[in-house]
Amino acid sequence: LLESSLFGHTKGAFTGAHADKIGYFQATKGGTLFLDEIGDLSLRAQAKILRVIEYGEVTPVGSVESEKVDVRLLAATHRDLKKLVEEGRFREDLYYRLTGLNLHLPPLREHPEDIPLLARHFLDKFCRENALPPKRLTSDAEAFLKIQPWPGNVRELLHFMGRVAVFAETQTISSDLILKVLRFDANKLSPTAEIPTLQTLHEARESFEREYILAALQRYNFNKSRAASALGIKRSQLYRKMEKLKIQNMNMHHASLEVNELEPNF
Repeated sequence: LLESSLFGHTKGAFTGAHADKIGYFQATKGGTLFLDEIGDLSLRAQAKILRVIEYGEVTPVGSVESEKVDVRLLAATHRDLKKLVEEGRFREDLYYRLTGLNLHLPPLREHPEDIPLLARHFLDKFCRENALPPKRLTSDAEAFLKIQPWPGNVRELLHFMGRVAVFAETQTISSDLILKVLRFDANKLSPTAEIPTLQTLHEARESFEREYILAALQRYNFNKSRAASALGIKRSQLYRKMEKLKIQNMNMHHASLEVNELEPNF
């Protein structure tokens, strides 16, 4: 599918190819094509891109005939391409063709002083676009954001602040909520996970709380006392939340643990 998007395909080239289709290289027509995360491409796709650079032509998927293209190429990656070349995962010839002009953008963690500004901007933007009341970050929340590694860089911070805005029940966002969302992400979500768009805020909060509590229970093998302690609530509160969110009977293979929990219920 990626090669089809980049280089086009002919009718019948694969299941679902009901007609000829041009790719991004053909559609650019003298313009500039930006390839993000080029370090993730397969060696086969790399070879085809090298052919575009060297000969100015592409071969659509399913075709044996080449087509001339006129395109200026910009590429970006968060990976160390030189290291990938040494590991045999990126073509050396393509590497040298791409690095004629190399611009290094430092990762977000290398300029932490920008993180609070970006976080406030993304938070304001998300609240405006989703008709939410304005929210603000406390100084401790900003400090907490600054020490995170953010492997997904600005994109990860963007999506993270969207999740924080959805789950914040007050207009002031403290480090406690930041920590809870970070813990939830570590258990459940990828860095670039999308914000739920087909739920109401109430449903989204309940979904988050349910998954967060379930993650804590699973981490502690459904030991209610330890899970409640980790969540910062009383065991009785955890039972009420489990009943409300219909968690108590989800994992039948934990039934023996449920029966054998002889700790006192305070």
